[in-house]
Amino acid sequence: APTPPCGGLPHPAYARLGEPAAVREWRADTLPTKWSPPACLEWDDRNFAALIAVAGRFDDVPNASRLLTRLVSTSQLKTIRYWSYSRKTWRDLLAEIVALDGPDRTRERTDFRVSDIAMGRDYFMWQEENSPASGVILRTRFKEISDSRIVFEQVNLTPSRILMMTVLAPYEYRATHFIERETGTVWRYYSLTRIGREGRPVSTDQIASTINRSVALYRYLGALPMEREPPGAP
Repeated sequence: APTPPCGGLPHPAYARLGEPAAVREWRADTLPTKWSPPACLEWDDRNFAALIAVAGRFDDVPNASRLLTRLVSTSQLKTIRYWSYSRKTWRDLLAEIVALDGPDRTRERTDFRVSDIAMGRDYFMWQEENSPASGVILRTRFKEISDSRIVFEQVNLTPSRILMMTVLAPYEYRATHFIERETGTVWRYYSLTRIGREGRPVSTDQIASTINRSVALYRYLGALPMEREPPGAP
């Protein structure tokens, strides 16, 4: 079962430095029946269709401030490239992304700065991916911030639709990210993402797409080559 780094060894284990991130997926019905989300995730239920974990290492990041800058600079997030599972090509992940002063699409603001970041505070962004689906308001909440460890969670607050059909209801995407300094400029990264809801199957395409988006964010944070082969889900 998935095990985030909450004081013990994670599963999957961190990939070695220089190797592609380790990726695992679970359907809700394949998890052990007695498994429940670890307390550190602060997930109040097991109402999801699938889980995706990404675990890796990256180097040449001198401090936590560098990571926070990359996380909150919405204009830079638009540079993220990912492997499109459906189109079998590398593409820009986002068509549009803007920072917001609250959970309201009309309240656009300039990029957040590291000095704006505080533990427990919510930060909001509007993001629209390069896909037929409509954009969503994404909430980011920092749970831990120190020179050696950053933990943050991202949740979609609004639905995403294709034409008139809802493909992602509010809170059906939820991801917790753990970034820890291992030594010097080497950092370990682990994310666990839940998608969908219990009782509504997710397709292989949805899972593969989420894997590749998760790997893309990992590579962006670690300043790794975006289009490095192999992709997370080819």
